[in-house]
Amino acid sequence: MNLIRFNIAMIFIALFAMTACKDEEDLPDEPVINSIDFRQDSKELVINFTDGDGNFGLPSEMVDPPFQAWEDSSNGIINRYHNNLWLEVYIREQGVYQLLEVNNDYGFDFRIPELTPRGQNKQLRVTATYDLSFDLEAIALTDDLNYGDTLRFDVVLVDRDLNESAMVDSRGHVLTE
Repeated sequence: MNLIRFNIAMIFIALFAMTACKDEEDLPDEPVINSIDFRQDSKELVINFTDGDGNFGLPSEMVDPPFQAWEDSSNGIINRYHNNLWLEVYIREQGVYQLLEVNNDYGFDFRIPELTPRGQNKQLRVTATYDLSFDLEAIALTDDLNYGDTLRFDVVLVDRDLNESAMVDSRGHVLTE
C-alpha cells in the first residue's frame, strides 16, 4: 500500500516538475511591442517585441497577395501589408508633433525578414534594430529637419496572419549630429 502511495506521489511530482519547467508563457498571437528606444549616437530605433505564435517576418520572395507591393499600381496605391514594420516619424514644431513627410512610396515602413523559430516552441522574443541614420541624414540636409529638433516615432508591427500590434509611440528624442 505504501508503495502504491509512493508511486502516485512520484507521478504527481513528475507531472508538476514537467509543467513547472515549461518555457512557454501565454503570449498573444499578435505582435506586442514592449519597448521602443532611439539610440542617438547610431541613429538606430530599437524595438523589443513578442509574438506568441511565431509567425512574424516576411521573406523577400513573399510578394503574392496580401503581401504584394501595390494594391493598385495603375493608380499608385501601395499595399500597406507589403511591409510588416510601419513607422511614422513626427517632428515637434511649436509644441505640436507634425508628421515628417518623406519622398518615397513607403515612407519609413520596412520589411523585417522571417523570424519563425524551428522546433516546437514558436514564441518569439525579438529585439529589432532599424538603422535610420541614412534616412535622417538625408532629411536633415533639407529644411524639413534640423539637428536639435525633437522626434517621436510611432510603430505598428504586423504578422503573416495580418494581426497588427497596438500602435506604440516613443517619447520625444532630440536629434543630434
